[in-house]
Amino acid sequence: MAMNKKEKEQLENAIRLMAVNRALRWSDYGADRDVGVPHGTNQYVNGWSINIYSCRVYKSWSSTVTHGYGWVENEEIPRSASQRGIAQYSTEEKALKALRHCMEMKFAEALYEIDKQILAINEE
Repeated sequence: MAMNKKEKEQLENAIRLMAVNRALRWSDYGADRDVGVPHGTNQYVNGWSINIYSCRVYKSWSSTVTHGYGWVENEEIPRSASQRGIAQYSTEEKALKALRHCMEMKFAEALYEIDKQILAINEE
């Protein structure tokens, strides 16, 4: 049986709501990085990093004293870098799982603050 436009929209909304409800859960992922800073001078290690402010995962590299975006290939020296070496994630999947974990904590803390304000109003 063919659905009309309104029924199709309702079904799509129900499917989206189910997906959103499944997303509201605590994952068992951690945020621990598994690629350490290299020990030798002039050594670079590639990996993945996260940015919780822009909610994204990106390729990164690190040396003992600097780090940056993208990957170092063929022993080339990066043109720009930020100070201090950083630990990274070995795969994009691990970085995404860590990002999810960090975002869960960020949103849970924001919801906690809202709940505190609601309780304060109810206690007045």
